Amino acid sequence: MITSFFKTGRNDSCPCGSGKKFKKCCLSKQENIYRQALPPLRKLSKNLDIPLLKRGQHLYGPDFLQSAWLDFWMEDDPPEFDFSEIAQWFMPWVFYHWIPSPETLEEVGPSQELNGPIAADYLEKEGKRLDAASRELIITTLAQPFSLWEVQRVEPGVGVEVKDLLLPDRTFFVREVRGSEGQCRWNTMFAKVVTYQDESIFEGSLIPVFPPIETEKIVKLMKRILKEITGKKSQWNTEDLCDASWIMMRAYLVYAEEKWNTFEMPKMRNTDGEDFVLCKLFYRFDPRQKEKLQTAILNLQGIFDPEDEVDEEGKECITFTWIRKGNKVHKHWENTILGTVSLYLKTLLLETNSRERVKRLRMLLEKECGELIEFQYDSYLEADSEVMKAKLQRMSLTSENSKIQGGNDIPPKIKQQIIRKHLEKHYEQWPDTPLPALQGKTPREAVNSRSGKKEVESIVKMMENRSGDEENDLFYDFNKLRRTLGLQEVE
Repeated sequence: MITSFFKTGRNDSCPCGSGKKFKKCCLSKQENIYRQALPPLRKLSKNLDIPLLKRGQHLYGPDFLQSAWLDFWMEDDPPEFDFSEIAQWFMPWVFYHWIPSPETLEEVGPSQELNGPIAADYLEKEGKRLDAASRELIITTLAQPFSLWEVQRVEPGVGVEVKDLLLPDRTFFVREVRGSEGQCRWNTMFAKVVTYQDESIFEGSLIPVFPPIETEKIVKLMKRILKEITGKKSQWNTEDLCDASWIMMRAYLVYAEEKWNTFEMPKMRNTDGEDFVLCKLFYRFDPRQKEKLQTAILNLQGIFDPEDEVDEEGKECITFTWIRKGNKVHKHWENTILGTVSLYLKTLLLETNSRERVKRLRMLLEKECGELIEFQYDSYLEADSEVMKAKLQRMSLTSENSKIQGGNDIPPKIKQQIIRKHLEKHYEQWPDTPLPALQGKTPREAVNSRSGKKEVESIVKMMENRSGDEENDLFYDFNKLRRTLGLQEVE
């Protein structure tokens, strides 16, 4: 089953943290907000769904969607038909593109002579009863193909600007309230864009979208299909894409499925080159000896003054950060975070991110604290465990390069300035850093060849894609990098 990378599934845990399934908690609230925010063209389009669905049932019977699903895949054992997962792209294809196969027609047989796809037949038979806007929208939607798009700009909660990667001079700002919330600049997506009276919407978009590192591969795949279907090497038009839409959609979904099935968590290591393992050691201590224990901990080399904190479970604790001066990988880093020591009411917790570090820190901690602490138990989470995958995003907020001496005592604006300065320094050095993705060359060396320049452009896009949106206070202007490397700037 192809999985959405953006939305919460109906049976997933609700993101509000209630512990209930999404469908029994916040789904209805989210849907109400979504409906209220729908642009006029989207409402007009949705108003056609029921009439077109009834037309399909009239022509091909109550199970026509399953028939269309079999026709789409043309396989004896197609993927499972899960309407909630596929509706956003499958229904537009059924209404505006599907021409039943001879086998389907023989099995279900239309009740009368057809006039193209379901929407075309509906327009022919019922068009006179429709208002002008609905008629024009059906005509426009029938003429538009699915295509491959690159996200140029994102306005969360409003829409996205997309550029057609298969047809020239096609750029639209698409009103998309819900979908824009999960988008990032330079994502690649396969969708059908419909424009009516200067307003554009997605009339069907496939899941998932891909980061820019996959863009060139998918573009080559789609162009190869277009060549085979049309006999043209280039200069395709919307009619060509309409003819190839079904094959391209299948190819895109198969590509996504293969990527999903072969996905492996990257091998994660800390900056000492040690395998990333979240290590926790739990100790018991006498609360009456807490002051002595704090003094002992502060005697350890590299320990900062403690900070009052609240952990993920809402429990209050005192946390000491354990650092080492400098960093083996990032020469401009002043410190490396080795781990933390947290004191609760009766429990001491030592945390770090490798078995090697926890072994070293445990020895130092137990030697200094002696009989003040008593070991209880430990736990280890490998980087590829399911629990760890869920923690990675939260942990990224407190990565080795993000904690600064003084911690929560630093005013937010000052902390942002320090982190921004760190980013500036990092990207100043990046052009002269040898990269495995460039076969050991630096970006500055790689841009001297046409192929290398293309690879560097793709890497810069990937970094920008992962950095978040421009509304983020810590967003880095990647056009600085482009200017340094002689790449074309983007708006």
